[in-house]
Amino acid sequence: MLIAICDDDLNFIKTIKEHLSFYSGEHNADFEIHTFTNSQNLINSNIKFNIAILDVEMPGCNGIELGKILREKNHHIVLMYITSHKKYLDEALNLNAARFFEKPIDSKRFYDGLDNALKRIDNTTIKFF
Repeated sequence: MLIAICDDDLNFIKTIKEHLSFYSGEHNADFEIHTFTNSQNLINSNIKFNIAILDVEMPGCNGIELGKILREKNHHIVLMYITSHKKYLDEALNLNAARFFEKPIDSKRFYDGLDNALKRIDNTTIKFF
């Protein structure tokens, strides 16, 4: 499972990676995690990610715009948003985001969100080539 994390806060990237590592161990899930501190580097990546965990407020291209670009490149990508501001919830939902989390992350909600994301990528309804 290819996962992109994009957040301009390195400490928060570390927190998300820790959550993913814990979840991976508990669920025997194999995650290949790539981290980005700005939207442009993720946009320039040639990797076709299964899941993108995006901060909403970042310099330059924000997470909502980034999600739109990623969705154009890969219609099946599962988007998960993390932010300190609820005002972006509607925009994230318009992109069919799997989850919208507020900072700091509630672990149980995050793991439930990963469960949901992985169900979307069960290779019966979404196929990656």
